[in-house]
Amino acid sequence: MPPTFPMTSLAAPPDGAVVYAGSNDSLYRSTDGGRTWGKSANAGSAFAIATSSDGQAVAVVSRETDFFRSFDARRLLARS
Repeated sequence: MPPTFPMTSLAAPPDGAVVYAGSNDSLYRSTDGGRTWGKSANAGSAFAIATSSDGQAVAVVSRETDFFRSFDARRLLARS
């Protein structure tokens, strides 16, 4: 499923292999440079996204100001 629009944020490590896209309804993740997408299991919007240079760590702030993070590029982010 591709990300829905409007997109609110986008993040990727320098190699672009893993891409995170935020929208008003969820966080999406692509592991093939954006060809295919999967919707994150956590609910809510993804207003801001940051990722480490190797793509293993990701942090997300939702429009509702919840903070989620992962240190191993998991699909499900833990609420912090």
